[in-house]
Amino acid sequence: MAPSIRSRLVPGLAAVLMLALVIGLSVPADAEDARNGAKTGNLMPGPELVRNLELSIKFMQSATRSASEFNQKAKALENEAYAFAILVQAGRDTDEMARKAGPLTETALALAAVAKKKNYNDAKNLVAALADFKKVESDSTPPEVNLGKAVPIRNLMEVVRDVDQELKKATRLTAASWNQRGKADEITNHANRMTALCLAMLHHTPETDPDAKKGQTSKIWRETSQETLDACLELAKAARAKNSAEFKKAYMAMDKACTRCHDVYRVEED
Repeated sequence: MAPSIRSRLVPGLAAVLMLALVIGLSVPADAEDARNGAKTGNLMPGPELVRNLELSIKFMQSATRSASEFNQKAKALENEAYAFAILVQAGRDTDEMARKAGPLTETALALAAVAKKKNYNDAKNLVAALADFKKVESDSTPPEVNLGKAVPIRNLMEVVRDVDQELKKATRLTAASWNQRGKADEITNHANRMTALCLAMLHHTPETDPDAKKGQTSKIWRETSQETLDACLELAKAARAKNSAEFKKAYMAMDKACTRCHDVYRVEED
């Protein structure tokens, strides 16, 4: 753990955080203002953040239930660990996450690293540590992590793709479906998740981009990331209200912003 973070951790978490150093993980603590003046503020209510983290943990636990399960889901677990780190950083302005963000982010990024290496035992231990996130305490509020350096763009966009599929499905729901027990909460969780991912997108804002069309560099990326974030906040608001018309309107705005970005930038596939 970074020397500047003095924490009172649940049993076992300090040990697995040391694993982050052993495997060579470097977590940037001096993130520049990657938001570039973006209007973010509190991205989601505290209880909804906690619920998203709980759902993330649930998937991680299922992915490490056995070695065979882990081997099948290692890539998905890697992406989920990055998503967990992003959620924590997106919620660092809430009381729940203010003093937990540093150790939880380090642990999540360590999990992503060992999942990529397909190290089952270390992954299982790190998931167990994250599962106790509500008990983590720290004596200080750590600086913001530069998600542009900590989270690879390819992993980020894979998570974005998966969440977008869930949001797109929601635009096709009938009024009766929206009123099913728990459905609005489920969709709100997806909207909140995409909102958090927008923060990571902003952190990935390039200074120059050889793949961008002539004359387009960071300006379009920053603008479309902000437009996407604003649309996602409206998505969550509409989902809470079970307002399908406003939800579809917000999704179209989000999709338009994404398309505008993709027309300029691209991530090459292997």
